[in-house]
Amino acid sequence: MASDRAVLVKAFDESRTGVRGLVESGISSVPDLFVHPDPYASAPLAPPGVSIPVVDLSLPTPIAAAAAAEAARSWGFFHLVNHHRALAVPDDYPDRALAAVRAFNELPAADRAAHYGRDTATGVSYYSNMDLYRSPAASWRDSIRVELEPNQRPGPGPVRMPHACLADVPEWDAHASAVGRAVLGLLSEGLGLAPPALEEMSCLEGKVMICHYYPACPEPERTLGIVAHTDPGVLTVLAQDGVGGLQVKHTDEEGKSQWVDVKPVPGALVINVGDLLQTSLHEIDYTCRFMGRQLGMWAGKINGNGVRPRRARESLRRVPHCSLPTPLAAAAVVEAARSWGFFHLVNHHSALGVPDDYPERALAGMRAFN
Repeated sequence: MASDRAVLVKAFDESRTGVRGLVESGISSVPDLFVHPDPYASAPLAPPGVSIPVVDLSLPTPIAAAAAAEAARSWGFFHLVNHHRALAVPDDYPDRALAAVRAFNELPAADRAAHYGRDTATGVSYYSNMDLYRSPAASWRDSIRVELEPNQRPGPGPVRMPHACLADVPEWDAHASAVGRAVLGLLSEGLGLAPPALEEMSCLEGKVMICHYYPACPEPERTLGIVAHTDPGVLTVLAQDGVGGLQVKHTDEEGKSQWVDVKPVPGALVINVGDLLQTSLHEIDYTCRFMGRQLGMWAGKINGNGVRPRRARESLRRVPHCSLPTPLAAAAVVEAARSWGFFHLVNHHSALGVPDDYPERALAGMRAFN
């Protein structure tokens, strides 16, 4: 059975025309290769009227920032509106980029096939289902993947960007980057940090644009355009067309989950806070609240008889410490922050002019009071 599937997968991939090619062939049913189990078996579909939050950039910045931070914490998704005026995004974007991607995918099969392949070395690739050879069922979509700076890797000769996309897709990247920068600024402010804080943590480095195309399907109830997943990165700026189909799984405070339709909103973008940033947001938010409201738990001695902060990470390994020249110390701090989130800092008294009797005097004062 597995060998039969492998033969079907290989034949589909070698056709080099993707799911669009199947539709062009006149099929009237979904091939078994694309059949998925019921996606609502684990969680039901939410009733009409339930939707992801909306963040409005026309509102005063503190209000928009608070809304963005709350939406990121509780949903991980939100609609972003009024970005055209606030960020000077032309009114015809992202529509022009969406139209360009659609135009390429609806070219004659032979023209598309010339670009088909899974090699990302040139920086641009056109394919159907990157996980085609690994997934239990293929999804009903074709994709163009564009590696963007600083990860752009142009191969020998001209970059393989399809001509239909050559002008509008890179132009949309510039506008989407501005949106991403603005959203990171809002999230930073919503967490009580300086606006550039998240951007300075390299949260805008390493961009990839993926343009999905979902051909008309003869049996949409038997397959999926994309299987349930989370985005592993920092932030996704998603431009929808008017067709819809996106759903978000939301779990409430009681632990009940449901799938929520994200219906297209004219003029809006969908912001998806990726796994990496969601983890960082919760940790940063917890640290801000912890340090602001429970400072004594950090300043006092923590031992077997005391109170241990919830964020402390226990391990049999030694905690890194830094007592080196600045370039080496800086590298050690970054590595310790990535791998531990904690480190010992030594020799700060002489380096920063901190009096030798601090923080002992502060600790003694707190102890005397208690």
